[in-house]
Amino acid sequence: MAIPRITKSGKELIKCKKGQIVKFPTTMAQMDVEEIAHGFGFTIWFYEPGDQEYNKHGRNVVRLQ
Repeated sequence: MAIPRITKSGKELIKCKKGQIVKFPTTMAQMDVEEIAHGFGFTIWFYEPGDQEYNKHGRNVVRLQ
């Protein structure tokens, strides 16, 4: 299953659930990602270098909470 991507509109988040991993464009600032996710009722968890998901998918992956 493909990992959903967050865009500036955020409309992809309508189908997402808490605990799900989503990607965001590398051109998007972390503050923007947080603001968009918050608008849909999510907070986000940014992975750090060394985390399993960071190593697997790259730096532009977050978990919805």
